[in-house]
Amino acid sequence: MASLGGYLNLVPPSGLRDCVAASSTKAGESSWVTVKDPQGHGIAVDPNPWNTWEGSGSSSVKLCSDGLDVVVSYSEATAARPPETVLGYPEVIYGYKPWGALSTPTSPLLQLPAKVGQLPQALVYVDYSVEFPNGRGNLAFDLWLTRGPGQNGVGPRELEVMIWLYRTPGFNPMGYQSPSSTLALPTIVNGRPGIVNWGVYIADPMGPGRWTYVAFTLEPPLASGSVVVPLTLVLRSLRDLLPWGNEVSDLYLNGLELGMEYTSLTWPPTRVSVMARYRLNSYGVLVLPQA
Repeated sequence: MASLGGYLNLVPPSGLRDCVAASSTKAGESSWVTVKDPQGHGIAVDPNPWNTWEGSGSSSVKLCSDGLDVVVSYSEATAARPPETVLGYPEVIYGYKPWGALSTPTSPLLQLPAKVGQLPQALVYVDYSVEFPNGRGNLAFDLWLTRGPGQNGVGPRELEVMIWLYRTPGFNPMGYQSPSSTLALPTIVNGRPGIVNWGVYIADPMGPGRWTYVAFTLEPPLASGSVVVPLTLVLRSLRDLLPWGNEVSDLYLNGLELGMEYTSLTWPPTRVSVMARYRLNSYGVLVLPQA
């Protein structure tokens, strides 16, 4: 089907006048908020302290006409599942999230869920800043690729694909010391186009009965600035990175999730203090014309 393409603005949403905010202290508190633009397309903002069992403080998100601000501040925080290092992932969601079946209305420019092999050429633009005054973590996309659309959960021969724009020193995907390979991709960093060698980390699978994890890390990490990521190229590169990569084209990209994984400076995260924040000045998707 022919398409003229166009730019899908996600943050700040078009037409937003009043700020919306949400805050949550621990896992299990549903406090996400959905915001729609005048065309009816939407995003959800979610504080998402998914692995925080208890503590004093909160993960808070505030979306206004000039962007999104996220602040995480905890004392005496304890992980719900201590082997899991990450305490939370305050995020922006576009499309469908297979954990909790959260969904937003999507634009004809980029309708999700959609099969990877049927995606248009899409470039994701993010202008942001992130800092960890007392903590470790990243700013990253989290993408779930499943065998069917609208699943509630992810399993074997399905994928979690992360695209890390920033990470604190020593905070690596899956705790690995170094990437298994690098991937050269056309990337625009702070307005300068070039070829960037992204680090590639793979756990295939993450464990018995679990999904496959692949992370791409921007090198060097960028704490503040703008990045244009070739989203479709990243996903299609999985065909050559995985032994079962010929199946990837038939997997569904459920949605786009962009957020900050955070944890404490010490491990395990038991009765710890954490402070981290990020800001999205602008975030959207450029969909190229299709013949």
